[in-house]
Order: sequence, then structure tokens, then C-alpha cells
Amino acid sequence: MPQSSLLQVTRVVAAIWVATVLVVTTAALIQTLTSDSVQLTMPVAEFWPALYPSLHVQGTSAVVTGGGFTSATVSVAGLDVAARLWLAAGTLLVALTQLVIAIMVLRFCTRLLSDDPAPAHFRRALRIAAFTILIGGLCWQVCFGISGTLASQQVLGRSGWDMTDTVVSGSDLEIRGLANPAVHLQVDFWPILVALALLAASSAFQVGAKMQSDREQLLVDRQRLVRETEGLV
Repeated sequence: MPQSSLLQVTRVVAAIWVATVLVVTTAALIQTLTSDSVQLTMPVAEFWPALYPSLHVQGTSAVVTGGGFTSATVSVAGLDVAARLWLAAGTLLVALTQLVIAIMVLRFCTRLLSDDPAPAHFRRALRIAAFTILIGGLCWQVCFGISGTLASQQVLGRSGWDMTDTVVSGSDLEIRGLANPAVHLQVDFWPILVALALLAASSAFQVGAKMQSDREQLLVDRQRLVRETEGLV
């Protein structure tokens, strides 16, 4: 595929991506803020459900002896406003990060297809993308972590309990055990690595542009020297 065709296809894909992110994010924000039930991932204290002592399961070849779930993706009804707002903030940051990157790609391709690529524009675009990924990538993890922790407290936090024993019969497997809420905020540092890579690429553009400028200046000086020498002769 010719380079110009590839750039045109990439520009179209970037434009479609921008439109898709706007539509999907708007729908997600409306659902998060207004729906009775909200889907999110919340942390739980390490948990593995226990069977009734009288229940013996057949057909298994291994037994869990330790560990368990530390998070669960669930649909939750009754979340308070704070948890919803943190969840919406995380969703919005993800969308804004994608939008900035997609718009940068769109403008990048448009500039490459023009007669004046302007390396300075590329350097600026790479730096904007780098800081967008750095800030957005870290902050949306914090927002989702806070939202999940609040949801965990609201869903699993309890002041007491009671239980009425039931008879287990047939294929009904009554599971006992309740998970406990947990506070968990995990931040992966991949945005820092991506941002550093983009900043390095921006510096490479700057060095390349300076080298090109130096070569052009050297050529101009050489031509001037030639003209002056010819005048002396």
C-alpha cells in the first residue's frame, strides 16, 4: 500500500475512533449516573466460598488450600453519588485520553499528507500525547480504584447477620461464606514508560530537525563561498 494511502486510511480510522469514543462515553456516563444498576470492579478481602460440611462434591481432582478472589466484576444497585461520580470520572478520563491521542493521530496524518510537514508540529503533538497518557493513564486508575473501594464498602460492609439453615437436596449446592470489603488501589506504571518513549521520540524529531537545519545552513554557506571565490577569480 502506498504511503499516502496508508496515511489516508489511518486518518479515517482515527476520525471514526473519535466519533465512536464520543458516543460510547456519553452513553456510559449517562448509564453510570442515572441507571439503578452499575457495573464495576470492586476489591474484596481474599475470599474463597466454603461448602457446607455435610456436602461432598464428586468429580473434582484438586482442592483449593489457600488464596481466593481479591476482586469481582459485578453489577451493583444502590451505589451512592460519590461512588458513581468517581466511576464516571474514571470513564471520562479514559475517553479524554483516547480522544487526545486520536486527534493527534488525525492531525499527524493530515500534516504528513500536506506539502509542509513541519517537524515542530510533530514534536509538539508527541509531547501532548506523552503528557496526556501519563496524566490520564495514572488518574483514571486512581478514580476506578476509589470507586471500587467505595462500592466494596457499600456492598459488603455490614453490622450484623442472621441465617436460617436450609436442607440441601438434589443438585442444589448451597454455598456458605460471605466476602468482606477491602480497600485496594492498584496503579500500574505503564503510562510512565509510554510517556517516556513518546518524549524520547519527540527529542529524536528535534535532533533530526536540528541536523537538517545545520545541513541546509552548511549548504547555503558553501554556495555563498563558491560565489565569493568565483568573484575573486
